[in-house]
Amino acid sequence: MIGQTGINNEINLLVRYYFDGKEDYRLAAKRAPDPQMKEQLDHLCKQRERMHQEIQELETQLDVEMSDNGHVGADLKRDWERLRGSILGHGLESALHLARLSDTHALEQAARLVNPKLDATLVEMIQKHVAELREGLRQVAEWEKQEHHATAD
Repeated sequence: MIGQTGINNEINLLVRYYFDGKEDYRLAAKRAPDPQMKEQLDHLCKQRERMHQEIQELETQLDVEMSDNGHVGADLKRDWERLRGSILGHGLESALHLARLSDTHALEQAARLVNPKLDATLVEMIQKHVAELREGLRQVAEWEKQEHHATAD
């Protein structure tokens, strides 16, 4: 169970995972081999952007401080975001891997936040996001399988 004093950090962490997912899907869309896949990846990118914005808007309404600036962890996170696409490779498979990791982390974090002691609007929103994350992960798993078979042949 999340203590009330740590809830701000927990919500902000979810926002970060949504932001990461958005960037990962954007990267994957740039690397997509066909227009249909690119369109689907763009949709997931926009979906993560919407989820990110929805939580931030609700944070503002609930008076939750959103900044993660000013500590070493935030600096390392920003450095990783600038480099991760290059470090993990230039193919679609590596971009899909990043998207899967971000969505997996977001799903785990969202599950921790579904708590009856939290604001009901926040819980309802997160439950909707959980369904979208699960669907995104299902689709990414299919694409990763296809990419793996394509590169193994």
